[in-house]
Amino acid sequence: MQIETDEIYLTDSAHRHFGIVEAYRMYRENPREFPRFSPSVDFLVEIYNLDRTGEKELFSELNSKQKKISAAKQKSLT
Repeated sequence: MQIETDEIYLTDSAHRHFGIVEAYRMYRENPREFPRFSPSVDFLVEIYNLDRTGEKELFSELNSKQKKISAAKQKSLT
């Protein structure tokens, strides 16, 4: 697939997208260090062609379904 655009926005979970890119980069630099990493894993990508209002509505919808982190989990993470 080829997409020609001046801008691409990661509406939701950008940290996961960047994490996948970083993991692949690290694997490529030193594959022996990551023997369980598979570069052939497929990831689902959903593409939306929205105006600014539609993007805001989609962002709200995707993020409203998130469960709040429990107090115990929050404490263990900090």
